[in-house]
Amino acid sequence: MRIKKSTARDAKTYFILANTFKKTAKNHEGVGFRKLEREYGQILKELNESTGEELNKKIKDKIRLKRYDSMNWIYGQQEFSNMGVWPKMKGLDILLTTGNVIETAERVKRVLDERSSLYAPKRLIKQIQSIKKISEFIYEKFPLILFPGGEIREKDYNTWARKNNQPLCSIFDFDIDDGCTRAVAYALKDIKQSPVYFGEYKNRIK
Repeated sequence: MRIKKSTARDAKTYFILANTFKKTAKNHEGVGFRKLEREYGQILKELNESTGEELNKKIKDKIRLKRYDSMNWIYGQQEFSNMGVWPKMKGLDILLTTGNVIETAERVKRVLDERSSLYAPKRLIKQIQSIKKISEFIYEKFPLILFPGGEIREKDYNTWARKNNQPLCSIFDFDIDDGCTRAVAYALKDIKQSPVYFGEYKNRIK
């Protein structure tokens, strides 16, 4: 896939789209992809017609919003080996999430296979299994949203972890801001990369 310049608005749009679409996707059983396509198209149309201010109001986490606005954005394809998920994503034991996406998926699989006693919430496991079933539908339509590596895992988590003598997360090229569950589900299907919007600090872009 050719990498191309994008905008903070695009990143915000696809963040909101993914989170708005979750309820529809959750009830996809028996619905069929045609209805999902219609729902997807309608939500995306409404977001595209929204003003920038209206989009901003839909992002409740103002730290996230500030980060989106502070970066330049690019659309492209990135390898899961270069990304880390949110530490303790969705309630996972921290030791499941210290590595990259592929390592996280491998560790989660050991839990699923009852070869690990580390904690993984049943609700999250159900979400992963559901995403795997409709991955062909959502893969291109819902790009992951990435921050520069360390923006979440170092600044937000490792800083706290060092003070509290907790396990540290490895830092990769990118931190996933949105789409951690999707990324793990894809990796469990042996998919190695994903479409993404990734942010770069403005003073680093030539």
